[in-house]
Amino acid sequence: LASERRMRAAGFRIHEARAAMLPRLTLRATAGASDGPNDPSINNIDDSANMITNLIAGISMPIFNGGALLSESRATVADRRAAAAEYVRTSIGAWREVEGTISADQSLEVREAQFGIAAEEAREAQELAEREYARGVATLFELIDAYTRRIDAERGFISARAARVSNRITYHVALGGGARTGGIDEDRELAP
Repeated sequence: LASERRMRAAGFRIHEARAAMLPRLTLRATAGASDGPNDPSINNIDDSANMITNLIAGISMPIFNGGALLSESRATVADRRAAAAEYVRTSIGAWREVEGTISADQSLEVREAQFGIAAEEAREAQELAEREYARGVATLFELIDAYTRRIDAERGFISARAARVSNRITYHVALGGGARTGGIDEDRELAP
């Protein structure tokens, strides 16, 4: 998003540089008390030669700046090209990141499912160990081992799920999504 805005700004600077190469007309008006009939500005008001001279003096021709404006215009075009190249690089990087997160999500989904199955089997094994311990068939060490295996399996499942959620957040951000920040949802009505 930032690289797109930099590219747009560079485009606007091109327009500014090209506009700076156009002639400018400056109109001036004077107001105030005159010196009477001897005031030269009043005496020359109908003098067409004087009016044309003043008009030409009010037109500034930026073309005669030794090529500086043309060079500046070319530099802004080069800046725009550089900004466009940066935008393309940023876009390609974002698409690579999106592709990577999609690929990772598939493997993380399989991993989460496998840890889910392992956690469920560990829960069932723990329940069996509890029943056997209650009947006196299993030892305390076997029961503790079943608890430890269940905890490890659940920890692995939670870790796999957290990795998948983190990957999805990365995917969302890579697509240009942002996060909502606090505040009350204006669409929802608050209960009294």
